[in-house]
Amino acid sequence: MVKVAIKANIKDNPSDILSALSDLLRVFNLEIKPNSKIAIKPNLCALKPPESGATTDVKVVSALIALLKELEPTTTIYVVESDSTSKRAWEAFEALGYRKLESMHGVKLVNLSEDPLEHLKVEEAHILNEIKVPRTLLNCDMIISVAKLKTHAMERITCTLKNLFGLLPEKRKSKYHPYISKVIHDIYKVFENKLLLAIVDGIYCMEGKGPVDGYPRKAGLLIMGDNPIAVDIVATKIMGLNCKEVPHLSYLMRQKGISMEDIMVQGDNVNLNLTFTPKLDFILERFTSCLLPRLEQKAQFKMPYRLTRSIIRKIRRLISY
Repeated sequence: MVKVAIKANIKDNPSDILSALSDLLRVFNLEIKPNSKIAIKPNLCALKPPESGATTDVKVVSALIALLKELEPTTTIYVVESDSTSKRAWEAFEALGYRKLESMHGVKLVNLSEDPLEHLKVEEAHILNEIKVPRTLLNCDMIISVAKLKTHAMERITCTLKNLFGLLPEKRKSKYHPYISKVIHDIYKVFENKLLLAIVDGIYCMEGKGPVDGYPRKAGLLIMGDNPIAVDIVATKIMGLNCKEVPHLSYLMRQKGISMEDIMVQGDNVNLNLTFTPKLDFILERFTSCLLPRLEQKAQFKMPYRLTRSIIRKIRRLISY
């Protein structure tokens, strides 16, 4: 059985968060070898505070670092993020309070988009036969995904698995959206043996049209596990959603042969009835992010160009209702 632990009723202050994480870590009896290198990947997808439900709370990451250092003082810890079209990693580190972690804990912040890259072949890849891996991640012994509990207009939810998408150094990651389930599978395959923990920050979460423009909700919740797929299955259930409707999660569940029946949930009994993205929004977002780019590229060769552009403009107006 795979273990996932839950802690609820957590107050939004450093001492409460530290206590909750300490309780969760005891469930997994972590062993960290001397002089290990650990990369922590928070979700810093936007320049929005954690109270918005969009980004991982720096207090959670700070508490985690303190506990890891307590377990093994010789550990070297990196906090990593990559650039995207909406923000630069350094902007996010600065705006969301991550800069102070360098002086508080002696960790190193790394912009993966500026890191030297190694080209790595993916064995039995589903879409990415070769992946550009930042050298910091290659040199690390372990990786911890510290995600946010929130909905996603295209993927239904974004938690610890979708957070791995940010390990790709490319700024323009939208080119992968039409194949995102397979892309996440290949990223997971590359880093699977290094994934030490998966943690979900649900102290403030997001419902509605996430991952950035939804509505914040205070849930006072932390979820932890040593298997990201299991953690995301439990997170999906807590949010009142069906795992089969989460494309990347259901894909990995099939590929790895894991389901809710294989998971032993420990800790607090949580029954959050969070609302989620309406199906109409989900369908439209899926269409505009995955199918519309292909229509723009291909349809103009099969019908008059002006007609194609007119149809696309009308579809975009409909989606932005």
